[in-house]
Amino acid sequence: MFYLLNRYKNLQLLLSLPLLVWAAFTIFTQMTLCSSEGQMALFRSFCRFGVDNLLAVRIIAMVMLLLEILLVQRFYSVNKFAENRTVMPVFFLLLLLNVIKFFNTFTPAFFTMFALSLVMLVNTDFESHGKNRIFASGIIIGLASLLDVNALWLFPFLIFAMFTGNVYRPKDTFVLLSGILIVAIYLFSFHYLTDTLPALFGSYKELTFFKLFHSTAAVRDQVVDWVTIGVVLLVTIYFSAVLKLYFDNKLIVLRKRFQITVFLNLVMAVMVVFSNLELQQSLVYMVVPLVMIYSMISLMKKRRFFHDVLIVASIVLLWL
Repeated sequence: MFYLLNRYKNLQLLLSLPLLVWAAFTIFTQMTLCSSEGQMALFRSFCRFGVDNLLAVRIIAMVMLLLEILLVQRFYSVNKFAENRTVMPVFFLLLLLNVIKFFNTFTPAFFTMFALSLVMLVNTDFESHGKNRIFASGIIIGLASLLDVNALWLFPFLIFAMFTGNVYRPKDTFVLLSGILIVAIYLFSFHYLTDTLPALFGSYKELTFFKLFHSTAAVRDQVVDWVTIGVVLLVTIYFSAVLKLYFDNKLIVLRKRFQITVFLNLVMAVMVVFSNLELQQSLVYMVVPLVMIYSMISLMKKRRFFHDVLIVASIVLLWL
């Protein structure tokens, strides 16, 4: 099914359009703000703004979604994972985000997901070196971490991506860190000049993590959550193993890009565990790497029916 769909770009666009309409309808009719308890100070301020300006928050969410679609599709196209012209990443992105009910609640994960796409775009194929790119990536990660501390996990991902692309140099770590630190310095300076440092430090003490292990949901829901995590991880591992054999016959540059995608899956899985959001909300961290994996596996003709079953099964579990 997905193999055949991958061959017809117009059909992909036709199916993606109602998914986009569904997303827009949910955003403008149902989206609310998540609880600011245990979140970063800047996100708390954003929530206070959003209480009286919910329409503005919904517009921001819609704009971020449209940009996210463009960024994810461009990354997939630039890295030439598919030989034919395809928008399968757009289709899977919209499908997964709707299925996990991501648009029902505006969470800090919005900003981390957007930061990831920006970092991927800035570095395109992770194979060309440039201090400006690395520094800009550090600033993006630093800004996102002010709203969602989970964004800091993009730091090891970027180091691994550069190392795999053979453009990493030890001093690049300091360039990347300097981009992150300059944001922290500006934040510290602002609170120092406004005499609000105690409030800033107090907000950090209230941060919570590993919500997955401290869920207040019903036992049945927790069981479903753990089954979902297990199945999605197993499917991802299986697809990664299959795709490794597929890319072994491709150019070495494509093999390296695939390795970066696999490591991204690992980093985003860590984010889900580390997150202070409920599982249904934190699953969005896994969406971008899953989109890449699902789009790539749709290229394979061999065992395509079995792959379709696994994709559909994992999507159904994510929906439950």
